[in-house]
Amino acid sequence: MVRPSSIYRYAFRLFSTAEHNTSSRSFHISKGRRLDESGAPTMTNFEEHAKRFFVFERVDDDAFRTSDLSTSRQGPSRTAYGGLIFAQALAAAENTVDDKLKPHAIHSFFVLSVDTSLPVQYNVRRIRDGRSFCLRSVEGVQDGKIVFTMQASFNVVSFALLYS
Repeated sequence: MVRPSSIYRYAFRLFSTAEHNTSSRSFHISKGRRLDESGAPTMTNFEEHAKRFFVFERVDDDAFRTSDLSTSRQGPSRTAYGGLIFAQALAAAENTVDDKLKPHAIHSFFVLSVDTSLPVQYNVRRIRDGRSFCLRSVEGVQDGKIVFTMQASFNVVSFALLYS
């Protein structure tokens, strides 16, 4: 089991956007999910729902596999939601850096569509490790083909003076 990632706050935005129907201003909640009084999913329910997407099988020191790729927004489609693939790749990269380092610049490309019925393996390459920043390259591989690539730079969060 891989350590939980700090990606949950990003994932909360991802799933809130993914499940929100802008035309009716309502949320599509699966049966049995609890709601708070405002009608939105509670954070506790969200964490229960989202954690399953970030459970990785560690294949190698820098390789992680997951097979949970379907979200409730998809309906009959077998194509994975791109935001989920992005979030999982970022979580895989975060699992190879120190906890004090946070993502600050990310570039990604979707190469092929991702089939939700097949697992995706995220191979992380350590480009640079420094005291205050590091760089990771991530390839999402499905069925022997690269389906997603990402470069993520992480740095130590520091406070800076703001000039106006």
